[in-house]
Order: sequence, then structure tokens, then C-alpha cells
Amino acid sequence: GDLHAHVLAIPFVLLAAAAALHLYLWPEPLGLSWLRRQPGRAAGLLLPLALVGGALAFINFWDFPMFLALLAGALLLKGVRDFPGSFRDAVLSGGAVFIPVLVLSAAMFAPFHFSAYSGQASGILPLREVATRPFLLFVVMGPFILLAVGLLGRMLWRLMADYRGRAEPEDAPLAATALAVVGLPVAIWVVTAFLVAWVTDGAGAAFSELGRRMTLAGPGAVVVGGALFCALMLSRRGKEPAGVFALLLAALGFYLIMGAELFHIVDSFGGAHRRMNTVFKFYYQAWLLLGLAASFALFALFNARRMGDDGRVGGRRRGLGRRVGGRGAGSGRAAWAARWIGGAAVVVLLAASFYYTAGAIAGRSGEGYGGRTLDGLAFVRRSSPGEYAAIQWLREEAPRGRIVEAVGGDYSDYGRISAATGRATVLGWKGHELQWRGSSRAFAGREEDVAAIYAGGDPAEARRLLERYGVRYVYLGGRERESYGVSELAEYGDLLKTVFRQDGVIVYEVVDPGSP
Repeated sequence: GDLHAHVLAIPFVLLAAAAALHLYLWPEPLGLSWLRRQPGRAAGLLLPLALVGGALAFINFWDFPMFLALLAGALLLKGVRDFPGSFRDAVLSGGAVFIPVLVLSAAMFAPFHFSAYSGQASGILPLREVATRPFLLFVVMGPFILLAVGLLGRMLWRLMADYRGRAEPEDAPLAATALAVVGLPVAIWVVTAFLVAWVTDGAGAAFSELGRRMTLAGPGAVVVGGALFCALMLSRRGKEPAGVFALLLAALGFYLIMGAELFHIVDSFGGAHRRMNTVFKFYYQAWLLLGLAASFALFALFNARRMGDDGRVGGRRRGLGRRVGGRGAGSGRAAWAARWIGGAAVVVLLAASFYYTAGAIAGRSGEGYGGRTLDGLAFVRRSSPGEYAAIQWLREEAPRGRIVEAVGGDYSDYGRISAATGRATVLGWKGHELQWRGSSRAFAGREEDVAAIYAGGDPAEARRLLERYGVRYVYLGGRERESYGVSELAEYGDLLKTVFRQDGVIVYEVVDPGSP
């Protein structure tokens, strides 16, 4: 029932992850030569990818950078697998796909982006003073985080067993890439926030801010760097593609959490709430990505013996349990004990994660509204039966048409008639309109026009305004009387006719001037 864009986009984020996996598992090496040789197959791959990315930008633009990062990561991992001897060729092959997908995704939805639509974000700034409390992060994502870290540990163990101290020249660019991805945002924060705090507030304040910032960003950077490096190294060796892609999802999820500790999107919120949207939006993405990685981790951690290097299950090639654990009885018992201990820990984590579910049910379905019910308007029926009856009449009996009602503050009972009936009104919560449109230009003057309709006393001006906004019904209840000082609209006798009246609530219908 939540129609916010970041909620509606959830299935499309999952589709984007599936599309990136499909790209990573594409059987042929990609690049300019492949595009020239097989234009038909290239179009069949690139156009759906562009449609997925463009749709994400259209539905919820906050998800588009995540899609680009996921696409770039999948292409890089595929490139180092297809061209293990040349990092340059790996990057060029990925770029030959990434750039067309980016251009096509923008072109497909260009009419939307070049229309009157404008977002509220105006930039990115380094974060200071506020930080996430680790306990609260654990409440929301603890099981996913620990399972993803467990998967990283397993894959690092797999890499160590295969690596055996044999450093190769081709490994250096992979390590540098992982280090650059992690180090760049940290370095930018240090230059733009730590040094500024040192100059303006002194060394003590700067180091205090650094410590607050690194409480979560520091461990996050270690996990992101380790996951990227491990995924790149295993991909170059052609090992465990399923696990490699899961590491990519986990790395991006941790990267979003780390980024929200270092920077915030500049929007209409300020003060202590200035990063509210940053956490709100990006944690949705991180939760989904870490959830996918954790789901795979549950399988991988308890089915290691059945997984081969090709990522398949039940094959003849032996996975981590036999290759690393050895064949002795002692190692077998240790592996058995580790699985049981890990299983018990997972059960405890999952049980603990339901703390929020139980707490939310108890807290949000309390007795404050007169009893537990799924009827969101039950409290209106008890507190204002006339208003409830008017809502039901507008929903079930009244012919279609726009309404006008009193304009008031956000998070109040103003705008309730429009919200409860689904009928458009002249202006609802103007603060929300300003927040999401980024400007008051689209609704400037509407609040004054609504006041003129109710309290102006000029039938000709009222008709002009009602016709301008296409209003059919004028609602008059307690909020309208309080806001505009009117009891009834009798002076508009030839303009309005009463079509509903109950318990002090009146609904008028605009009379067509040509009707008898």
C-alpha cells in the first residue's frame, strides 16, 4: 500500500540485479569486435539492459547510479574472466557495452527527463556531526551483514587455497582497482571535511569527527575492498562465478552503507535531518543487495562440499569442503562442527531480526485509535461520523469529479478527503509538494485561491476559480469552518447546490450555469 517511488522500484531493482547476472554469465567475450560481428545478438542484449536501466531512472532516479555501478561491476568481472592476461582489454570490452547501455537508457526516456520534471536534489556534501548508531544498523541489516561477511570469509579462504603465494603481474591492476574504489570516497571526505574541521575547529574536533565517521565507514571500507579484490581475483581464475557475483552484490551493498556515513545528498531537509533521504533511499538498495548476497551465503556456507569451481551443485568437481579442509577425519569433524555452529548462529540471528516485526506490530497497532483494526478510517468513523459518511458517499455514490477542501500543514488531518477518496483536489500538503517538486512554481497561488473560494464572498470570482481548477464538489467540514471562518456557503446559492449533508458536514456540487 506504499506508493512511494523507492518502494514501487523494488521489483525493478531485483530485475536489474538479474539482468546484471545475465550479462556476467554471457557465454561470449564482449567488446567492439563482438558488437561488429553479431549486431543482432548485441541488440538483443543491450536493448533490454537499457530498458531496465532507463525504467529505474524513470521510476526512482536514486536507483539509477546503483544500476550503473552494478552494470560496471558485472562487466569488469566478466572482462577479467574473459581476458585474464590483459586488464586493459578487460576494461575496454566492458566499456564497449557500458557506454551504449548508458546512452540508450537515457535516450529511451528522454521525453521524461527533458520535460517539466525536476528533482529536489541539488548536490552532494561531506557528512559531519551525525552518524549511524551501530546497534540500529544491526537491527535493520544485522543478519544480512553477518551472512555476507561469512560469505566473504569463505571466498577468501577459497582464494588463499588456490593462490598459494603465486603472485602474478596481472594481479596488481586488480588490487589497485579495489583500493581505488574504496579509497577515493574516503580520500575525498578527508580532504573536504577532516581538513576543514581541523582549520575551523581545531585538531581535536577534526580527529573526533574522524573517529565518529570511521566507526562504520572503516569496517565497511575493509569489507568492500576485500570483497572486490576477492571477486576480481577469483573471476580472473575462472573460479566460482556464482559466488563472485554474490560478492559483487555484497560489495555494492556495503559501499552504499559506507557512502551514507561519508556523504549526504543535499535536498530540502536541513539540520540534524539533512541526510534523512540519503539513508532512507540508499538503505533500501543496500538492504535488497545484501539480502540477495545473504540468501546465496546461506546456501554456499552449508553446501560447500557440493559446489564446484563452475558454481554448479552436485557436480564431480570438489569445492571448498574437500579442497581446503583436507581428507582427514579431524578436518571432517571440524567442518561438521563449523556448519552446526554456523547454523545455530544463523537461527539466532534470524530470530533476533524478528524483534522489529514484533515490536512494530505491538507499537503501531496499539489501543490509541480505539482498538486494533485493518480499517484505516475506523478512527474517523468514531470521531467524526459526518466526515466518514461524506467520504463513503464520495467513494461509492457520487459521480466522478474533482473536489476542493481546506489547505493545511503536512502530517495533519488536512487533505484527508482527497486522500481517502482518491479524488484530486486543488492543493494538498504544500510542504510535500515543495519537497518533491523542488519549487513552488507549479502550485503558487493555489492556497490563496482556495481561501477565496470559501471566504471571498464573490460568486463570480468563485465560479471563475472553480472552473479554472475543474472542481465539481466543494467540501465543507470542521477544518474549512476553522480555517476560513464560514459556517455555510449560502451566498453562493446559484453557484452551488447541496448534494450531501450529515452531522455538520456538507458537500456542494457546482451548478452548471446553463442548467435550469
